[in-house]
Amino acid sequence: MLAGLLLVGAALAQAPLDPSSWRSVDVTYTVAFDLQGAADSVCKFTGICDCTMKLHGAGPVVASTATSATFEGVLTYEGTCHDNLKFWIPADGKAFHTLRLSDDRAAIVEWVAHADKANSVRVTSDIKAKQQVWLAEMRLVPDPSGKGTHSEKETGDAGGLPIATEHALTVVLGR
Repeated sequence: MLAGLLLVGAALAQAPLDPSSWRSVDVTYTVAFDLQGAADSVCKFTGICDCTMKLHGAGPVVASTATSATFEGVLTYEGTCHDNLKFWIPADGKAFHTLRLSDDRAAIVEWVAHADKANSVRVTSDIKAKQQVWLAEMRLVPDPSGKGTHSEKETGDAGGLPIATEHALTVVLGR
């Protein structure tokens, strides 16, 4: 009986992610900003209002290690956000994207879109000026077809105004 349970458990366990087997990657990052309280009432004066943006990137993998893959492609923007809320968007639409895996290679824990192929290390200050956008500290586990989604909600402060933010990152790994 125990041997049978072990075999079932082993069959259900997902193999580690293998970036060297990915031929292409497609990512869609959606973020919604909900300015709360007094922020809503000053929207008509500031132009900074509730909004949603979607960033999309896709392209072939150009480099991989045991725990990361970088693909070259595009980063496009759709949305209604004021420039003060927009993330970095490349003027030419071209970007590199790096996905990093957990130490056990069971999940994607970081996505970084960046202008320079060699500059994939996530920055935490002047992010827009340093031409990056990213989502980190997540645990996105793709299904056997290679697709997975991570979503999260947070509340905080933007220039002294309360804000609620919803993030969703969908990744499709092409094999």
